[in-house]
Amino acid sequence: SSGINAEYGGHCAWCDADSSCLAYDPITNIKTLPGCSTNKFFASNCIVDHKVVMIAIGVAAGIVFILLSIFLLWCCCCKGKAARRRKMANADAEYQARMDEISNKHDELREQRQAKHDAIRQKYGLQKSSPYERFD
Repeated sequence: SSGINAEYGGHCAWCDADSSCLAYDPITNIKTLPGCSTNKFFASNCIVDHKVVMIAIGVAAGIVFILLSIFLLWCCCCKGKAARRRKMANADAEYQARMDEISNKHDELREQRQAKHDAIRQKYGLQKSSPYERFD
């Protein structure tokens, strides 16, 4: 038994048909166990058959892969959309602030022009009695 442990790094499998512990290399002996008359053997445990363990490991790896993929897609797509949405909102706010500033500047210049025109009209006596009256 000590020769088996040294040869395969301590890995052995229980052959149910022969009731013996045989050397087992988990890398090369995935489906069959050399020296076991049937394919029913227990590797690294004495309760669950080797095939069931392999299937369970495959299913668990698949579930982990799917969950990891979903998480990565969520991070990249959903979080990315939120970041783009925030960036667009900031850009829109900056644009609106710039438009408000330009509009305020135009209003101020319009008021200055109107005040200048009113001063010229007053200077030359061209005051209107009604805002709707026409100048001749």
